[in-house]
Amino acid sequence: MKRFLLLILLGYGNLFSLILLAQIQQPGRVLPFQYPGSKTTPVIDLLFNDERKAAGSGGEKAMSRHKNEEFAYTTEVQYNYLNAGVWDTLENGWKIWRLGLRSEGAYSLNLIFSPYRLERGVRVFLYDPAQQTIMGAFTHVNNKPFEMLATEPVPGETVVVEMQVPPFVTIPGKLGIGMVGHDYSGRIRSARSKDGWFGTSGACNPDILCFNDSLISTIRHSVVRIVYAGKERCTGVLLSNTRNDAKAYLLTAQHCLRTEWLANTAVYVFDYESPYCSGPDGRNHKSISGGTLKATTDNKLDFSLIELSEDIPFYYHPYYAGWDATGLATRGVFCIHHPWGDVKKIAIDDDLPETGNFGEGYDFNTHWHVADWETGTTEPGSSGAPLFSSAGRVIGNETGGDAYCENSVDDYFQQISHAWEDYPDSVNQLRYWLDPFKSTLQTLRGYDPYEAFWKTGDTLANVQREDPLFLSGAGLSWGYFAGHNSGYIEILAERFVVEGHKYLMGVDMDIARSYARSDTAAITVAVWNGMDYQAEPIMQETVPIIDFVRDTKSFIEFDSAVIVRDTFMIGFELVYTLPCDTFAVYHSLRDAGNNNTAYIVKDGRWIPMDDPSAYDLSVSLSLRPLIYDSLPGIPGYLPPVITENLMVFPNPARGGVWIAFREMPPGEVTIKLFDVTGHLLWIRTSPDLTNPLFVPVNVPIQGAYLMQIITGQYTENQKLLLLK
Repeated sequence: MKRFLLLILLGYGNLFSLILLAQIQQPGRVLPFQYPGSKTTPVIDLLFNDERKAAGSGGEKAMSRHKNEEFAYTTEVQYNYLNAGVWDTLENGWKIWRLGLRSEGAYSLNLIFSPYRLERGVRVFLYDPAQQTIMGAFTHVNNKPFEMLATEPVPGETVVVEMQVPPFVTIPGKLGIGMVGHDYSGRIRSARSKDGWFGTSGACNPDILCFNDSLISTIRHSVVRIVYAGKERCTGVLLSNTRNDAKAYLLTAQHCLRTEWLANTAVYVFDYESPYCSGPDGRNHKSISGGTLKATTDNKLDFSLIELSEDIPFYYHPYYAGWDATGLATRGVFCIHHPWGDVKKIAIDDDLPETGNFGEGYDFNTHWHVADWETGTTEPGSSGAPLFSSAGRVIGNETGGDAYCENSVDDYFQQISHAWEDYPDSVNQLRYWLDPFKSTLQTLRGYDPYEAFWKTGDTLANVQREDPLFLSGAGLSWGYFAGHNSGYIEILAERFVVEGHKYLMGVDMDIARSYARSDTAAITVAVWNGMDYQAEPIMQETVPIIDFVRDTKSFIEFDSAVIVRDTFMIGFELVYTLPCDTFAVYHSLRDAGNNNTAYIVKDGRWIPMDDPSAYDLSVSLSLRPLIYDSLPGIPGYLPPVITENLMVFPNPARGGVWIAFREMPPGEVTIKLFDVTGHLLWIRTSPDLTNPLFVPVNVPIQGAYLMQIITGQYTENQKLLLLK
């Protein structure tokens, strides 16, 4: 079936989508590279002279033990829609501007738009000429005060910029291409890779998911890959602050992001991990472009604190790591990092790190010295990565050293205790930003602002836990009913019914068989609203077959949270090549009658699998969609002073409230909710406190309510207007 478009098509037409591929992007679709009457897109050949190549491939960095990693040459250019490219006007009045840029021998190209400030309605895309990789739409939503937008690399020697201008816009705004990065590294490339730097780190580095540890599983979401200046890679970590307000503060090394311009031009990538231990490439689609430099020093202490240019969406799974500024070491420290820009790895030292001197101009004895790693190591690209204490709090960030896989000794991390307030000015310390309450705290635990939300998900299932699972293929020449088979059925799906509308985030699949004949073999998971197959899918997600492991459960997280209504279908498309791949899911058997919930596509329509024209077999596919009743917003910001015992906000509220305490209660907190008649609706106890504390509240009737908060020291009553 060719109905599954190989386009980034989210939020188009009647579709509803919240999350898009690669960076925070908006709805839209590109035009075909060639269409009837289209003009030829001019392609400018970029030239990098020997001096620029030398500056981008070594130079002073070769003399340093820093562990930032360069991968590209860069060149400054001045191309825009007034001095380059070609314009075309479509029949519907839309105006299209295109320009191609080519650099011979590049593994990928990335751009920095400068200036970038678009008018409402204007959309910009980046893609390769075959449109296999498409980024966008970038719109006015991506406008930033510093008028720049850095992009992630587009594979190949050529990148095309496309701007779409609606008829009602006379001047599109500002769009200039200010810098181009030419990826010369070419370390390891494979068709199985979604990211060009996958597999580039040393073999001694274990994947983060090789450790079944609850602490590591939680705090790993705080670690971020950084690509900056169009040519370098480092690592950073999100940090909590004493307000716990989800302020997007990120810590990295000063030798990585030492200036405002570098922070502006960086792309910060979240959750780039292999899906399982020693597994295939992960997904690199969650990123934010640009940040502002809040604090650093001039080569005295190796830290930089960045505030990201946008709030971090909940679906990025952000975790704000705790910190320890006491300067006291613990045994069992570990570093989570992106060596060479690879998927997230971990290095572990079982011993007690000592205070050491890195040299190279930094203040004397202000680093943690890891004498040797028992597990893993750090490598170029690890610079800025957090060093965690055994309690999971950040005590330092990577500066550099001599460690590598064959000799994992002598690594140095800038101590948080010295970055805290060795220097009194706010722009040279961490304390001003991470302790806005001006408390005496020197340690703070980590913070997940969406922890309560993630627990509200509900998994739908037509296959119950007690149902036996089957893999059937009786009567087929080869293959299985719920996968590749001799009937060459291409699309299979399961029918689900919900009341009203829900938010769908992904699907759990019981994988029965997974064998790929090539690295590029894939299935496409898709969702349809209703039972009209002629309607376009509202979501598509292409997954390489090598990402699956037979006889295991696999969760496919969508690039988009989509609204499903009443009856919806969720399933997958198979591709048949010779020799054939083998993919199949498990299913359960159902009694004959109206119990079948599985379907195939035949003759352009959905056919139930118990239909004689299909398999005459009543089954349910073992697919379990994850749904939510609502989606959270960005947590609210607290005022600087709490004059009473506590504050409850916002008011009015929808979906939940925050309780901010002037002083953290010593024990658990009990919360009661009453309606206006005094009827007790529910009681909740929170033994594991955060400050502020998020309390989910969903009410059937909009109106006034009374919330009672009981601690070991006091009882407070707060009147609230709660919205449905």
